[in-house]
Amino acid sequence: MELGGNISLENFDSLDHSTLIVIKKIVGNYVKKISSSSSGFEKLQLTLNNNQERNEIKAKMTLKGNIHLSEALDSNLFFALDNCLSKLQKEI
Repeated sequence: MELGGNISLENFDSLDHSTLIVIKKIVGNYVKKISSSSSGFEKLQLTLNNNQERNEIKAKMTLKGNIHLSEALDSNLFFALDNCLSKLQKEI
C-alpha cells in the first residue's frame, strides 16, 4: 500500500479501515516532522508482522541517500508504530 509516492506500508492490508486511518495519520505526522527538521527525505518503508498478539513494525527510511533502520515490538499496534517511528526520528 502506497501513501503519496514515497511512503509504503507492507502487510497492513488485513487491518480494518478505521485502524488504517489512524496509522496513516501517525505516519504522516512523523514524516512531516522528520522532513521539516532535516532535508533530503526520500522514502519510508514500514513492514508489519503480526504474530501471536505481538505486533512487530520494521522501518526503513532513506534520507540523503543514507538508510536508517528501526523496529519495535508491542502488543498494541499503535504503540509499536509510535515507538518505531520515534526511534527513527531520534536517530536523525
